[in-house]
Amino acid sequence: MKARIFLLLFVVCTAVAAQDINIDPLKVRYSSDFEKQVFNDLFINKKTDLFGLFIANGTLLSENSIAKNRSRFLQELESLKTDKIASRKNEKKVRYVYDYIHKTFLTKYEINNKFEDIFANGFYNCVSASALYALVFSELNMPFVIKEKPTHVYLIAYPDAEKITVESTNPLGGSYVPEPQFKQTFVKVLKDQKLISAQEYASRDVDELFDEHYYGSDQNISLLQLAGIQYMNAALYLIDEKNFSRAAEELEKAYLLYPSERIGYLLMMTTHKSFLEHERKDTVHAQLLSKLARFNKYGITNDMIQGEFNLVIQHLLFDKGQKADLRNYYEQLLQLTPGEDQKHELAFLYNYEYGRYHYNQGQFRASLPHFEDCMKIKPAHQETQQILISALAKSLENTANDERIRGLEDFSARYPGLLGNHVFRQMLGTAYLIETMASFESARATDGERYKTAFEAFRMENKDVIYNAHLVGNAYSAAAVYYFRKGQTARARSILALGLEISPDNYELLRRQRMIN
Repeated sequence: MKARIFLLLFVVCTAVAAQDINIDPLKVRYSSDFEKQVFNDLFINKKTDLFGLFIANGTLLSENSIAKNRSRFLQELESLKTDKIASRKNEKKVRYVYDYIHKTFLTKYEINNKFEDIFANGFYNCVSASALYALVFSELNMPFVIKEKPTHVYLIAYPDAEKITVESTNPLGGSYVPEPQFKQTFVKVLKDQKLISAQEYASRDVDELFDEHYYGSDQNISLLQLAGIQYMNAALYLIDEKNFSRAAEELEKAYLLYPSERIGYLLMMTTHKSFLEHERKDTVHAQLLSKLARFNKYGITNDMIQGEFNLVIQHLLFDKGQKADLRNYYEQLLQLTPGEDQKHELAFLYNYEYGRYHYNQGQFRASLPHFEDCMKIKPAHQETQQILISALAKSLENTANDERIRGLEDFSARYPGLLGNHVFRQMLGTAYLIETMASFESARATDGERYKTAFEAFRMENKDVIYNAHLVGNAYSAAAVYYFRKGQTARARSILALGLEISPDNYELLRRQRMIN
């Protein structure tokens, strides 16, 4: 049985470089047409609208309101430019701009906050206010860097000279503080995966280890990454509300902007929570499972995804008989799951189980196309070969023998690997013998010779196959009798001799040989 995804909270968020999580901007769920357009411009059209990117993360403002507030923002910047700030010393310039922007736009600090709140009601936190000041400094060509610390972001203006710190709020405001249980789980995973030693785990504080491995060192980030933090914060507020599905949607956008291990880990966790909460095995469930397949870097293996899909097959097909629902689920899963190898594994699993479903119901012909699809994916898979051959044999039981031969020859031509199976070779060789016997007994010598020749050529290529002695005796005896009656005694004797080479001491052939002699 394939491995199941039990508890993803105990999968490590590695600190080493790994393959990025594959997120398609075109398939992300956006909260508005404006937000969708901003992301499409950024990732598809390669046009960056930073103001739009920050303000799109919300639902308070319409597109018309956004346009008006953008104009207001640009007008205030023009006012700053005309205030002759260029002549001021750097420290005084920063102070002047800081005070002007704070007075003009910021009225009240609130921790649960988005950039749009600044323009809707003047509310702000450290992330949204830092974004505002960063946009202002960019427009005024004032050099700065954005610093990210655990639970806080801030700016440093003129980082190569005066290094003037720009704090928009107190260091604990505007950024989410993870719960103690989350920190403990994360650090324990680091120990279990041996990314930190047992000694380090025992001797160092959990908060210290968490900050070091979850946040990394105090570092510079870009405006795009700051926008990613804003989306991450929105997701964390939703996690507090146990709205994991919406949180995962926000984290997808956060990861697009800031593909960090921290955001990736949170995205994995919320996607898994959403998957567990969605019990109905429908296309939404398939979408969530396909998204979990993106997290190979965090330990979500292909076997786990296949294990979950196998449970869905058992539930929808074997337990409920809901064939259309399974088909819809499979098509959605196959379309969205990343990686061609994984797609092939899912296709193999679906067809193998669907073939087995028909096989168990005695619908052998219906099972064959599914087993054939499995053979196309894994030509040497032994279990598939075995059940396909069994289904093929049962589907041909009540057909004419010449039709059985055509069926077997067709399968051997399309799937040469079947010729490595002893049972299949015995089936085909036996069919040649039966048709040889039937043809000569019906005085159809041309057909008889054709099938006898086919059998003998096949036998020479597959000398390890043993045939029923009674059948060999009847086939070669029928051919010998036919030619004996035609007066071709020498030919009849040679046929009997060849039969005895194939089946030594064969009673029927020895009896005919005595009669002719």
